[in-house]
Amino acid sequence: MADAHELKTAIVAMVARGPAPLDYWSLRIIDQWSQDARQGIPGTANQRRDAIRDLRSEEVLIPEEFEHHSRGRVTRTILNSDRARELGYLE
Repeated sequence: MADAHELKTAIVAMVARGPAPLDYWSLRIIDQWSQDARQGIPGTANQRRDAIRDLRSEEVLIPEEFEHHSRGRVTRTILNSDRARELGYLE
């Protein structure tokens, strides 16, 4: 079983690196990428999903609607770096 703090730190680090080659992060994309072994995020698929849910409830990951130039109104997920630092997930 993966340590919850370590898992959340790894997910936050992935998001902080940026969504390249994407235009933006969404919770769905964060989940998909966190499941990819190349990201090196510990734990099971369910543990990663639970960690993403926790990061959302802790207001580290914040969904926000915006007008995308080609997709219309979409919801992207913003990393609240200050909150992530406060909780020890980001240096």
